[in-house]
Order: sequence, then C-alpha cells, then structure tokens
Amino acid sequence: RFNPETKEVTIPEQMKPGLDAYFEAGFLGLAVDQKYGGMGMPVALHFAVTDYFSSASLAFMMFPMLSIGAFNMYTNFLPDGKLKDLVIEKMLSGEWGGTMCLTESDAGSDVGALKSKAKSKDDDSYLVTVQKIFISAGDNDYFKNIMHPVLARIEGDPLGTKGISIFMVPKIKINEKYGENKMTGKLQSCPENHLSSQRIILFKKRIPVKDIRAILPKSKAKITPHDHPELLPVE
Repeated sequence: RFNPETKEVTIPEQMKPGLDAYFEAGFLGLAVDQKYGGMGMPVALHFAVTDYFSSASLAFMMFPMLSIGAFNMYTNFLPDGKLKDLVIEKMLSGEWGGTMCLTESDAGSDVGALKSKAKSKDDDSYLVTVQKIFISAGDNDYFKNIMHPVLARIEGDPLGTKGISIFMVPKIKINEKYGENKMTGKLQSCPENHLSSQRIILFKKRIPVKDIRAILPKSKAKITPHDHPELLPVE
C-alpha cells in the first residue's frame, strides 16, 4: 500500500514474520560462497528450494529473490573494502534488500534502448538521472535500506548494450558519499503478483565512481539468471 502523503510503501504485516524466518534460517545465503558468510551449497539446490517457497507465495519470494540477484552482482563486482563488506553483511542478514532497476517505458527486453543517463562530474562522481518502471520490491517497510542496481548510460558511451553501466544506488544514506535518494513515483498494479510492491522509481543521484567502478566494466554489463535468479521462477 502506498501512502501519498508520507510517500511510504507498506507490505502486509503477515509477510514480515515469514521474511524474518527466511533470513534467520540463512536461506538467502544457501548458494553464497562461504567466504561471504553463505552456506556454499550448489546453485541447483538454491533453485529447488526457491521453487518450493515460490509455489506457496511468489509475491513473498519476490523480496528475497530480488535481494539475492543484487547481492550476487555486488559480491562479484564491487571492489574489496569497507563498503563491500557492509553491503554483504547487511544484505545477507536481510536487513537490507535489493532490486533490479532495468525496465523503462521504451526499454524492456530491448534493454539497449534505455534512456537513463549518467553524467560525469568534476568531483570524480556521476550524476545519475533515471526513470525505471515495474521495479518489483522497489519499496517496502520491511528492509531498512534498499540497494538498487541501476542501469544507465554514461554520456559519450556507445548506444546499445555495450554502452550500459550499472550503478549501486541506495535508498537511504549509508555514508557521507552515498546520500539519501529522494524517490518519486507510484505503485504499479501487477495482475499476476499484487503484493510484490512494484514501483515506478525516479532517481536523481550523485554516485562516487571510485567506490563502485560504475559498477561493471562495459564487457560485463549483462543480466543473466545467475545474477538475477528471480528471472527463472517468474519466467
């Protein structure tokens, strides 16, 4: 539910004890490398377990499935350091969540057609200006913060998928460099999944490049089922 006065999104209270139990049992880290605090199980086991939960409630599972997709991207491509350690710790525990900010009104399956842009600033940062749609788990009152992976094109980079970069954009300030993102937009109705809190999100955010390397090298800017396992059960 979206409150237009406070701009806050709430999910059913009945979901929260289930999410608590899911994260406390360590299911999010089932196939995560043990060096990051996961169980190190085969990815196939993760998908098998996810299928059971999704059969019970896909809307419920959209929150952890979007989180593990973003988590995998950050563990693979964030540079080592305090920021990466913080993101891993908070997301694996379920305190922070994640999304996949890919789709735009003119760019869905044709992701290379996106219009989102990132402009280089003089202080070694990018100003990211974005409007994304159909962002499942895009906002809620369960996670204390949401680490959005946002696809955008740096000014001057090639058209198509080769020119896409992915930025980590937090909902709430995590340090002096990563300020709060003032999100605007509204909830969207999803006929197949009424409770996944899909949202239109508008970002206008200054991102420190040296912390995230913008976050993927151009040759790595691909969305795969391993990066975002929520794609498999949904499809």
